[in-house]
Amino acid sequence: MSRVQGSPGAWKLHAPGGGAVAPMTNMRWVSKDGNDTTGDGSVINPYLTVSKAYESIGDAADNAEWNDEEKRFYLVFVAPGVYAESPSLPVRPSVWTWLAGSSIMGDVSLDVPAGLVTSGLGSPQWGFRGSGRRAVWDASGFHTINGIEGNINFTCNLQGQSFFPQLQLMSTGVTGNINVAGTFSGGQQFMDGAVVGGQTINAGTSSWAVWAQGDGTGNEEGGDIKGIGGFSGVVNLFHLNDVLISEDCDNSSNVDGGRWYNVRILNAKTIDFSAYTNTIQLDAASFKEVGMATAGFGGPVILMDDGFGVQYVPGAPAEWVGPPPGDVGTALDRMAALLFANFGPIP
Repeated sequence: MSRVQGSPGAWKLHAPGGGAVAPMTNMRWVSKDGNDTTGDGSVINPYLTVSKAYESIGDAADNAEWNDEEKRFYLVFVAPGVYAESPSLPVRPSVWTWLAGSSIMGDVSLDVPAGLVTSGLGSPQWGFRGSGRRAVWDASGFHTINGIEGNINFTCNLQGQSFFPQLQLMSTGVTGNINVAGTFSGGQQFMDGAVVGGQTINAGTSSWAVWAQGDGTGNEEGGDIKGIGGFSGVVNLFHLNDVLISEDCDNSSNVDGGRWYNVRILNAKTIDFSAYTNTIQLDAASFKEVGMATAGFGGPVILMDDGFGVQYVPGAPAEWVGPPPGDVGTALDRMAALLFANFGPIP
């Protein structure tokens, strides 16, 4: 957990990143030594399965319970091991699953019905936080990720909301696809830390925004750089930092974005960004890596590290008329002007 406040017996939990607060009674433990029949989900008497922990939380019965501050945030702590099951997340505004060197081997689903209205609680979020380990071992052998060995099926029908629903993956691997469905107007997916293997993000008819953050080490296998597979539907790559696009991207994709830092495209995968109409800003590393794909963008491409303000020290100052330029951007502009004056427009 991120923070604990209060006196023993009345402790409260803070959601990762702050904001949501809930009593310690809203915490569940799961262990390979637990029992779904005799367990109560406590740290000394845990459940055996993630499904049982989710079931014990249950769905919000109505709008009043959905907005009940004391029943808003839940944390499920999953002890090391491989859990072969396909659990369904409870319909609560904030449910976090802590995977401490553990892996869920199966699909994870969420189905939020229409009619629930969030009032004053911030964006509903369902999150998974891994322990930073890249592999899990158990009696069945080696498992390549600490996270979810399967798909995440995210169906949400929250309508008329001022807050977008969020799926958060923190240091958590997903081997399958992120399948998004429902009638909500927009949603957000945050990824921070290691994801082993790329994911295909299927957004359907909903607008789905992606923020992805790696750790800067640039591991091509996706262990430390965020791996993203293909995407289809309205997927908005708003902010990518240390990201590897590792699979072909569907030609029907409508990609809107903002700023990309250290973005790479693995092995010249087929990328079609022709439906992208907004301006995209790339740092120098991203511009170099995806340069072959930028011609496919339907909107303007801006190089953030544009050379202006980057010091230029000429090797032969006498080759310049007058004082030599002091930065790379100015030097390039002066050379371009000279080429244009002598040869016309530069191809």
